[in-house]
Amino acid sequence: DVPTTGEGGLWECGGSGDNTHFDYTDSNIYDGFGTTARKSTGDPTPSLAAWRLYNVVSTSSEWTSFLDGTQHFTTATNTVDFDPFGGGAVKLGASLASATYWLNGQIAEFILFSSKLSGGDKTSMKTYFATRYGLTIA
Repeated sequence: DVPTTGEGGLWECGGSGDNTHFDYTDSNIYDGFGTTARKSTGDPTPSLAAWRLYNVVSTSSEWTSFLDGTQHFTTATNTVDFDPFGGGAVKLGASLASATYWLNGQIAEFILFSSKLSGGDKTSMKTYFATRYGLTIA
């Protein structure tokens, strides 16, 4: 879903030095959340024009993104870093130090955990989002 105006910035929360584009001009997701190397995760199958549950896991042995409970991208190569490039402030709904790229959409909730969730905790969170927002989550 190519954004109607420019590039969509989702957040700036990683030391990759690259901004996170949730819906870039080529419809791919490029994400640098919690990592030193931004990931090119590809064009998601579901439309980003509707409400979606998007979550990321960043650990020393994994960087994985999920869309509506289904794994979208994963790699075992990752260096964890939550310090925005240049020591800037963490941003939500915008990315890049100058906040050049703005999210072309809405965020209903943003929840950050200090560790990877267990299987039971992930199931609880998916149930919560499915019930609260009427989403179909795998």
